[in-house]
Amino acid sequence: MKTEIRQVEIRLEEDNERRGVGLLRGTLLTYNEVASDRAEMFLPGALSWPENGVVINIQHDRQQPVTRVIPEVRDNQVVVDAVLPDTQRARDLKTLIVNGTLTGMSVEFRARIEDQVNGIRRISSADLVRAAVVDQASYAGSGVEARHRDGNQLLRLGGKRLWL
Repeated sequence: MKTEIRQVEIRLEEDNERRGVGLLRGTLLTYNEVASDRAEMFLPGALSWPENGVVINIQHDRQQPVTRVIPEVRDNQVVVDAVLPDTQRARDLKTLIVNGTLTGMSVEFRARIEDQVNGIRRISSADLVRAAVVDQASYAGSGVEARHRDGNQLLRLGGKRLWL
């Protein structure tokens, strides 16, 4: 099976309740939403992942793992909430998100069952392999938000929101 990569939404917030350098929140995908850069969509319930979750790395570099997270399905979306560990790599990642260098998240998956309807690739079963924080997202709604504790100042970067 071929491993494929798709971009998704990511947010970063200060970790006020748990230890770590921040809280990474992202929407991996929204079921029944057609991607903006390709005629493709995931049908509800299509995505599955290992019981122990998936590794999040930087720019799909397997030599730069940051943390492991177990995705959840909420309101027709596959989402992640991950505490960024107190490591130099996680601190560097947080800096790259806050300064706008890395603005999205990307999923790696293996499609198991798919079909084509009206020119749209519909994936009805796929394995989530990994996720990565990246510099460019494929989906129109993908972006990054970084929030400090006060959450008062909002800076827009290319249609994306960055909380300072």
